Amino acid sequence: MNAGEAVLYLVDYGQRVLVPLSGVDVPAREPLQIDATLAGRAFRDVATFDAGAPDGRHRLWLPLLDGTTRLGVMEVTVDRLDQRVQRRYRHLAGLIAKILVA
Repeated sequence: MNAGEAVLYLVDYGQRVLVPLSGVDVPAREPLQIDATLAGRAFRDVATFDAGAPDGRHRLWLPLLDGTTRLGVMEVTVDRLDQRVQRRYRHLAGLIAKILVA
């Protein structure tokens, strides 16, 4: 699906920031404010947003949902973007949300 990088951000209990999941060999990321970022807008509006990356690629922000409960967002960087690619990443975000809740 031509992804270069994917990062999951989960909402804090106060629903003010999105906190990145970290792991082995994953560069540290800063938490993102919900009220001041495109990631926060994707979380609030339950919508997918495309922010261009500096290298001409696309950076997608997709909400992570469990039914109607907002869990966070997924950031994914892709080479090319069309409706088919967006639909696949929305499905992937849905599967990841189910795994997180399980």
